[in-house]
Amino acid sequence: MKPYLLSKPAIGNVEVFGGYQSAINIALDPLKAKKYGLDFNKVAQVITATNKDMPMGFLKGREGFFTLTYYGDKADVGALKHLVVAPNVRLQDIADVTWSYKKCFSGYMGNGRSGIALAIQRAPGGSVLDVSKAARRELKILQAQYPRIDFQISDTQRDLIETANTNMLEALRDAIIYTLIVLLFFLGNFRAIIAAGLSIPLVFFGTMAVIYLAGGELNIVVYTAIILALGMLVDDAVVVLENIERHLGEMHEDLDTAIEEGTREVLSPVFAGTIATIVIMFPLMFVGDFPQHIFRPLISTLIIALLVSYFLSITFIPKLSVYLYRNGTGKTRVEKLFEKLYQASFGRLVAPYLGILKFTHGRFSMWRKLLLTLGVLAILVVSLKNIMPIIGKDTMPPMDTGIIKAHVVFSANDRVEDSEQKIKPFLEWLHQQPEVVMSSVAFGSEAGVLSLGSGNLPSEATITVNCVNRFERQKTLWDIENEIRDRLHQLPGIKTADVYDFGATAISSIKAPLDVRIKSGDYENLPEVAQKIAKVLTPIKGLTSISQSWGSDFSEIKVDIDTNKALSYGLTPGAIVQQIPIRGQVLSLSGNLSSMSTQYVRLYLKGRFSEDNPC
Repeated sequence: MKPYLLSKPAIGNVEVFGGYQSAINIALDPLKAKKYGLDFNKVAQVITATNKDMPMGFLKGREGFFTLTYYGDKADVGALKHLVVAPNVRLQDIADVTWSYKKCFSGYMGNGRSGIALAIQRAPGGSVLDVSKAARRELKILQAQYPRIDFQISDTQRDLIETANTNMLEALRDAIIYTLIVLLFFLGNFRAIIAAGLSIPLVFFGTMAVIYLAGGELNIVVYTAIILALGMLVDDAVVVLENIERHLGEMHEDLDTAIEEGTREVLSPVFAGTIATIVIMFPLMFVGDFPQHIFRPLISTLIIALLVSYFLSITFIPKLSVYLYRNGTGKTRVEKLFEKLYQASFGRLVAPYLGILKFTHGRFSMWRKLLLTLGVLAILVVSLKNIMPIIGKDTMPPMDTGIIKAHVVFSANDRVEDSEQKIKPFLEWLHQQPEVVMSSVAFGSEAGVLSLGSGNLPSEATITVNCVNRFERQKTLWDIENEIRDRLHQLPGIKTADVYDFGATAISSIKAPLDVRIKSGDYENLPEVAQKIAKVLTPIKGLTSISQSWGSDFSEIKVDIDTNKALSYGLTPGAIVQQIPIRGQVLSLSGNLSSMSTQYVRLYLKGRFSEDNPC
């Protein structure tokens, strides 16, 4: 399936995780091998030397030129069983040879069921939505081709992206509507509404064109910048349009003259206002670190939109005015109605404003202006009193994306199979919750796979939970997180359960706020001290979970061999270790002891275990 999916242009990479790799397993019986005077090393050397294809060289004669090759690779189990490892001794006489799979150090569960993950990723510069559509289309084809395989999507960011795009487009739509309503209420001029209504999409598409030509892309940050710029975008158009109308109405100029003089009159002031706004925002593009990554596309889009708006206000609006004012400057009844509403409400604030201006131009005008400036500064200081305490809490406000991440750690001696069994009750409960749509759980890690596992041990699991859209559920993302966190802590043998939201702020993550490090000359006491510190930190408000980077729960079997005594019997420590059978595997300090043969352990390791020891 992986090569098939990679042949599609929209798909950039496919990673397979949690599968089984076929292997021929040889479980050597050490007692039978000893009977024939064989040990692990001798058998392994025979298999290595004979069970392979070897090029021998070339043969050149009168009849031609030939290559000589020895084909000794036993591709099937039957041939390998009959491999001669000693005179009159075949491999099947001393070992069980079976076709199976390698021991798993990784596993996967999708939507609560065991499975194999295909992580489908976009091509460089590609779209997430495009690769999602392509993957869903190809999965239907694969489902028909492999009817006995159940294909399910267990993790995707498609819903998040589509929801964000829909919300931003709706916000853009609402912003345009409310902007036009505000213009109608304050100006009472349908011509201004038409001019603004036409200039907004022109500015929008003009901005997108510049971004596209510069190699940018349309994303949520760009959407946000366009929405923020809406109010400023219509300013230039309205100023030019209103001044043209003033020349027509008050100065009684002909249409062409009014358009030309009215536009020229405000050309410099509008440009100065645009440049002043750009100068104020420009430094935010170079604040550094994470804020710079957010602000740079935001501010750059705003700057482009302002420049495009200015260009349209001095080119498109004058040309549009030829059609808007071809019948004069008279107003309709509806326009007069809105003008009366404005004069009866916000228009009354003009008189106090004029009074303030007169106050600043009276006797001792310099001192009056200073007094007014100090009053404004006092109001600013009072407002900052409430704003300053919240600065530094978050780089950006938390966002309910509907995606929850969790990192779970069980005992260091647990296998992948043990971790899967322990987490099954949680997954059964999880998929009974109405807010949960899908889940993805990756156990351990695999070499070459970056999208899943991320270097986890077999006793560690990374969980991703996709929830219902935030507009269609009652609980918030953080309510669901608390429930998941409480449920995970009820699992037997769990050491750590870090639960956090995906796609929220860069600072508000589960591991960022606090990092405590302890040092000691005696490392054996560190885990106990760490547990005491964890108990002290637990009541702190705001901490959702606490995890230790190292613990002393890993168990091992230590074999003490008296080298001198062993050598007196003609044995080396290596030869003794090889005689300890663990399902045909050589004992190592990190060996899997859950399937150890009990009688052999007692025979060779007597005195190292008690009867009630779990091993």
